[in-house]
Amino acid sequence: MSVLLTLATFCHSVSASAVIKGQASIIDGDTLDIHGTHIRLWGIDAPESSQFCRGEDSLPYRCGAKSANELDKYIAAGQLALSP
Repeated sequence: MSVLLTLATFCHSVSASAVIKGQASIIDGDTLDIHGTHIRLWGIDAPESSQFCRGEDSLPYRCGAKSANELDKYIAAGQLALSP
């Protein structure tokens, strides 16, 4: 199964017609890596992977890890094909 994300920005120059395919590694809830290319998801602002937040009970929790894990679950079914 392949997930197509069209709303992505690449952290370094990639041809406008380029499609990056491969197994993604999650960096945090809004950034992933495919074959050494860091891709930041456009329009998404997620906590950094090491960031803590406070819940409704005022207790800190690892919101950054939670957001990264949620993105990982979303794409775990297969490879990504990203187009700018």
